[in-house]
Amino acid sequence: MKKMFVPFFCAAIAVTIANCNKQQQAENTVASNEEKTSAPASDKGSDALSDKALVQAPQSELDPPQTVDCKTVTAESLRATVKDPANVTPNEYAAIMEAMACAKIDDETFSVDRNSNIAARAIRLLRKDGANLPPFTATLPRLVKNTSPIVRGRAYAAFHELLSSGTPDLTLIKEAIKSEEEPYALKKLVAGLAADGNKDAEIGAFLINMAKHENVFIRQQVVNALTNAGSNKVAGAKEAIIALMNDSDPKVAESACVGAGKLYNEELIEPIVAILNNPQKMSLHDECMRGLATMWLDYPAHEHHSEAAYRATMAYFQKKPRSNLLPAWEATYVFKQVANDHGQFDKWKAEATWFKVDEFLAVMTDMLQDRQMNFLGKGQVIRGIAALGGKAELDKLAPVVKSLDDDHLSHIYKDVLQEVK
Repeated sequence: MKKMFVPFFCAAIAVTIANCNKQQQAENTVASNEEKTSAPASDKGSDALSDKALVQAPQSELDPPQTVDCKTVTAESLRATVKDPANVTPNEYAAIMEAMACAKIDDETFSVDRNSNIAARAIRLLRKDGANLPPFTATLPRLVKNTSPIVRGRAYAAFHELLSSGTPDLTLIKEAIKSEEEPYALKKLVAGLAADGNKDAEIGAFLINMAKHENVFIRQQVVNALTNAGSNKVAGAKEAIIALMNDSDPKVAESACVGAGKLYNEELIEPIVAILNNPQKMSLHDECMRGLATMWLDYPAHEHHSEAAYRATMAYFQKKPRSNLLPAWEATYVFKQVANDHGQFDKWKAEATWFKVDEFLAVMTDMLQDRQMNFLGKGQVIRGIAALGGKAELDKLAPVVKSLDDDHLSHIYKDVLQEVK
């Protein structure tokens, strides 16, 4: 059930790789499934709209939405509607995308089923012929009026591109926010506006409102939006994330706990600690620790330095009695992460004057010596000590590891020692 690991977190112990491979499911496949031509919403948010010119066909040049005969249409017949591949018109492009109405929604991922998406296949045929497609934003005025929520959703997914391409007319966006009711289309609308909540109060309010939607996939998408740098300043984001951290759906709660750190709001520390102190929510402990670590370590950028979040992290690791379940062994990833500096850690450490390497190493060593703690977590601890303290600190661990009389741990120690040499 573990999920959103960055790959290097899992390098320490082979067991964790299986957990890592479960991440990046529904939304990560949408781009290929739906043959996206617009750039995905970036996590690099902006509070100001760009002043670049927007390339968009006037609505008067677009035909009304058309209904596709799903019983007879094929990718080849769609390809044949384009007269000149070197100069595909917005209407031709829109007519092909309208065939997405024939696609099916995968119930497990709430995404378009790739095998049923003949529009995507038609686009691939065009590209094979070297087609020159117009900007996808040129098709939006037509596609957003389609009766199919799949087609509208595809258009909504391009709203970020629309907002990033000048001082756009927000009419299409505002109308969608007010009128859309279909869950799939709403999920795509949230995705399309995920990086833009800070730009417009009405967009921000829409994202907050969707946090309460009954559809779990929409709430999951809201987590992605509110933890995006382009929407993490939306009014009500903190309260919405707290509610989502306690969501009835485990995956939503997990994502919210991890993403809470991206708001860089110390008022979220207390609700995170409340979960860490709740043994009934042990399955969220590693995600909560990730959220805390983002606040104080902010890997890999190392731009934030919350001492309060750091103290909460250390308090969790120092809590006794420890057990095979506490601390959550995956939460110990932070020990490895601390020393993956990529040239930024030393600068961060100079600014985070409260961070003491000796104190950090002492906590790790104490955990390693605790016979009640599980060996998987101890394996991460050993790697963290090696990364932060080098061979000198590893050598000090030799008698400790020997005294624990744990074959698994001994193997890990020897492997790490060899790597350091």
